Amino acid sequence: MLIPEQLWNNLKANTLAGVVQLLESSEKLLANKGNPAICAGLYTYAVEEYGKLVMLSKYSSFGGNVNLNEAKLF
Repeated sequence: MLIPEQLWNNLKANTLAGVVQLLESSEKLLANKGNPAICAGLYTYAVEEYGKLVMLSKYSSFGGNVNLNEAKLF
């Protein structure tokens, strides 16, 4: 899938913002005697989203577009 570079940059920025928000939410919930299992679930989801950010960051822009079909998993 070919996407515009700006969309790719937005995806990365929004993913990072989501990771930060999930981590902060998990920390606040735990500090306020929230259920540790739910906090761990939020933390795990943040780690998964961070993995998505790492994967998205491995792509490069060519001519203002990014080809997400290329295998960039490793």
